Amino acid sequence: MPNAHESTDPWPAPPQEDRSSPDPSSALQALQPLCFTQALFDNRSALEAVLAHLFTPSFEDFADFEDAELENDSDISAEPSVPAGWAATVMAIPDTLGPDLERALTALLPEETQHRLIRFTHPARRLQSLFGRLLAQRLANLASHAGQSPYHLREQPPEGPQLTDFSGVSVGRFAVAHTDGCVAVSLSRRAMGIDLEQPTRAQQTKRLVSLAEFAFGARFARTIAAASAVNLTRAQEAFLAAWGIFESAQKMNGDDREPANDSPLTDEVLKKYARAREVELFWEDVLRTRAPDGSAVAQRFVRTPAGLLTLLGGGPADAPHALEWLDLSPEALLVELTAHRHAYV
Repeated sequence: MPNAHESTDPWPAPPQEDRSSPDPSSALQALQPLCFTQALFDNRSALEAVLAHLFTPSFEDFADFEDAELENDSDISAEPSVPAGWAATVMAIPDTLGPDLERALTALLPEETQHRLIRFTHPARRLQSLFGRLLAQRLANLASHAGQSPYHLREQPPEGPQLTDFSGVSVGRFAVAHTDGCVAVSLSRRAMGIDLEQPTRAQQTKRLVSLAEFAFGARFARTIAAASAVNLTRAQEAFLAAWGIFESAQKMNGDDREPANDSPLTDEVLKKYARAREVELFWEDVLRTRAPDGSAVAQRFVRTPAGLLTLLGGGPADAPHALEWLDLSPEALLVELTAHRHAYV
């Protein structure tokens, strides 16, 4: 048993903080990795190829696994040989939706998801949540087709939505992000978080530095301040990339599961579903993200027509992945989802 002076924290201690202020040129250099690159979108075939890699059943994975080790079916990371990679879809959403079309789209979602949507009284928030779940349902449909096995969207409060197999076992994780007028959804086997930010949400330097210190500490804040003095636009974009990592990590770790005032979730429920952190963040010479074993967690920063998309985790940086820009009207999305239901249900 450790004594009072020994740490039981499994995470390696972060390096000692350097309190000196960087010069502007070295600050800009340190922020260079926090840069959004223009998205090269994949087509539907590429998306389905990645989903086939992730969700085609393989009984060999479980050949040497005892049944007792699979009792906790919600712990996806406990599975042997969990494939790495991810598929994600980004879509612009309308400002408003006619009530008949909204009801028709909502009816294509699982009953538990429909009940969830009813709780949103603000029209814009309900629309964002609706299209987030519609994209999740579409990815579940594509996984069923690509993996040649039935998969389903399932709500799992207080966690985010899950992908389940025919027996109800969780086999995949959805991550959802939305901002004004757009939504993004990813599907992976391994833990993942995503975030969408609008580049027009520029902050004054003082506000930018304050948020930087809140998220990553004084050293990162000083770096942002020094870079802002010579290139405010570049410092703002680097901050949005770092903030995207912060938000994505919150989702991966379950830190975003605070119940709303009208939510049926309680502190007792959140405590019951408490889980270990998937990722830790800290600012050293660059923004580092690491898993409990000390390995790096992959970061991606992509510029899309819908906003600045940050993707964290899902497997190593070289794991199979596909990013789709879905240019469908709500009416066309309704046709596609309805056709899948008629074909598979």
